[in-house]
Amino acid sequence: MIGLYFLADGFAELCRFTFSQGFSYALDGSATLKSIWTGMTRFQVSAFLQIMVKLTIGAALVLGRGATVATLRQARYWVKKWRAWPYEPDEDRAH
Repeated sequence: MIGLYFLADGFAELCRFTFSQGFSYALDGSATLKSIWTGMTRFQVSAFLQIMVKLTIGAALVLGRGATVATLRQARYWVKKWRAWPYEPDEDRAH
């Protein structure tokens, strides 16, 4: 149950953060991802990181231990595969 709370709170804060950034940059019409990221203050960066931590904790709690470990192993495989890019099509198979 606490995992669902973390997920709901994280998504609510993410929506608030996204809409506030959209309103801030919609006035001058220069809202690109790069301009939003470079224009963020330290407080906004820390708020964004806090949102990501809440979503990560919520997902880990909802998925449970087994699924979390399996996801981490799969993520390690994806990172290893992406670092080896460009890769041959015959190497793109499950480990």
